[in-house]
Amino acid sequence: MQPEAMLRVLLVEDNPGDARLLLEGIREEGGSAFEVTWTETVHAASSAMRQKQFDAVLLDLNLPDSHGLETFMTVRAANPNLPIVLLTGTEDEATGLRAVQEGAQDFLVKGQANPPAVVRSIRFGVERNRSLQWHMSKSQHTPGGRVVTFWGVKGGVGTTTLALNMAALMAQEKLVIAAELRSDYGSFAAHFRKPVVSNLSDTYRMAPAEITEPVIEQRLVNTQLGFYLLYGPQEVSQCTEVTPGHADRLVFLMSRIADLVVCANRRHP
Repeated sequence: MQPEAMLRVLLVEDNPGDARLLLEGIREEGGSAFEVTWTETVHAASSAMRQKQFDAVLLDLNLPDSHGLETFMTVRAANPNLPIVLLTGTEDEATGLRAVQEGAQDFLVKGQANPPAVVRSIRFGVERNRSLQWHMSKSQHTPGGRVVTFWGVKGGVGTTTLALNMAALMAQEKLVIAAELRSDYGSFAAHFRKPVVSNLSDTYRMAPAEITEPVIEQRLVNTQLGFYLLYGPQEVSQCTEVTPGHADRLVFLMSRIADLVVCANRRHP
């Protein structure tokens, strides 16, 4: 087995106590797989990114020289392709969610995220970003992909299996997204032994105009089979109606990102 590649993380945190806890937690949980550089301001972070290549940024939103969403936007502008995981206070959760909608990989609430959660969030963010950037750079895709929809009922002929098989087959030559545009439980998860980090349920609660390509890209999961997944709801609390406006917006954006979009939907008998 090959050794795990080292991840170079830029920690931007002005509170020495919080920074020490994060550094110790990452070192304890991630060991030699992580190399962390600590800076305390956006200015210092920008300088560090010019001097060194990083795999991810762990970013406090409130710093001496920047506050709130502006902090994320400034750091992202310095390196648009670098995955960013945010650190927020309990009073800043709404800002963290807004930043995720704008393209951040994830946000963690200070004092509530333990070392395994921090390390897991960084790793997932790096993997999602790397796979998406790699596939986007290799693809000859131009906006205007085709959409194929499979409809089925519970206990039917295996709609999910058909959709995933088609996605895997077409991914040999195209950039493919397989999506569950459904209001109830998604069934993709049963086919993959991976934790479902994100799904489309929160986009159904956004206004359609607020859903952008970065919002979609943030939720893409690499199957390692050549195509990407957009999971449907995974819990009862996430189940909500998918309006025609949301469905139209999601399909439009997915067809701009991918050459082929395979939708697996359920028709209730």
